[in-house]
Amino acid sequence: MSTDIAICNTGLILVGADQITSFQDDTREAEICSAIYETTRDFLLQSIPWRFSLRQEELAKVVGAPKFGYSFVYQLPPDMLRLISISNSSNQYKIYEDKLHSSDNTVEVVYQYNPGESEFPSYFKRYLEYDLAEIFSGSLSKDMEQVQVMNRLKEQAGKRARLIDSQNQPPRTIDDSVFELTSVR
Repeated sequence: MSTDIAICNTGLILVGADQITSFQDDTREAEICSAIYETTRDFLLQSIPWRFSLRQEELAKVVGAPKFGYSFVYQLPPDMLRLISISNSSNQYKIYEDKLHSSDNTVEVVYQYNPGESEFPSYFKRYLEYDLAEIFSGSLSKDMEQVQVMNRLKEQAGKRARLIDSQNQPPRTIDDSVFELTSVR
């Protein structure tokens, strides 16, 4: 079972550092893992609309009308990291704080969330481990060659992860009717 500690430990192993048992360990490794893990994970999740981290939801209306500009206010999901798409008739909306303002009577969204480490597919875990290893290389060993090697490995893992993740949906089709030729006389 993958946990935040297990993922950090793999990153630490990749750079030859000591493993940790918790973020509260009295070691430099634990201090760094505690400081960077959550933001690094969320940054990588938000950087791409990973198929495994998307949810669909119809938003609930909040009682009361917005102060100006729109007819309705909707509560955004508490686990939302990033809004990916919204399906409403006008496609006009604004987000203020944790609320979405729209003039549409119903609003459905696709959003990105953190499914938790135990739900991360192996391709994303590997990408995250190499990203952490690159950071650990600079902060623990201060070995710039190792930082460059980890950067290359991270980039390769990221490309593979995006390729694998993109295969979790059918390919897009092109509407060829716009390319039909008409005869000109």
